Amino acid sequence: MKTQIILLVGFLLGSIAYGQPPHDQGGQGGSKEKREKIEAMKVEYFTSQLALTPEEAQKFWPVYNEFMTKIHQLEKKRRRALKKEQTNALSDAAVNAEIKEMFDLEQEILDLKIAYDKKFKEVLPIQKVGKLYQAEQSFRHELLRKMKKGNGPPR
Repeated sequence: MKTQIILLVGFLLGSIAYGQPPHDQGGQGGSKEKREKIEAMKVEYFTSQLALTPEEAQKFWPVYNEFMTKIHQLEKKRRRALKKEQTNALSDAAVNAEIKEMFDLEQEILDLKIAYDKKFKEVLPIQKVGKLYQAEQSFRHELLRKMKKGNGPPR
């Protein structure tokens, strides 16, 4: 059973790494190796925290990876919107338009989360979906804690 889980996690890591979009804009997001290491840790952490069976993992990870790809696209859009011209150099109408754009992006993210909540509930029991949201939060906190200590991503 452990061998099956290890093979499944290895397969998923490979598909996650292969499924990631190329990241050739210099200076954004850190090194590819760091991102891959963090993704591998995330897969291991979530699989453990959610106690995913191999069957659940096989159904869950493609849905979760699709969700994360869409979230990253919206986050990238939001970062670009934030990098626009300084608001003090814009007219009131332009500032108002930028505020509306930010709210619209936030709404898109919320709508996406609601849609994928339904998809997660189709592939996992409700208790594990609840644990997923807790695991996301605790993984983020753990990663930030490790980075603040200067250890980089946790091992």
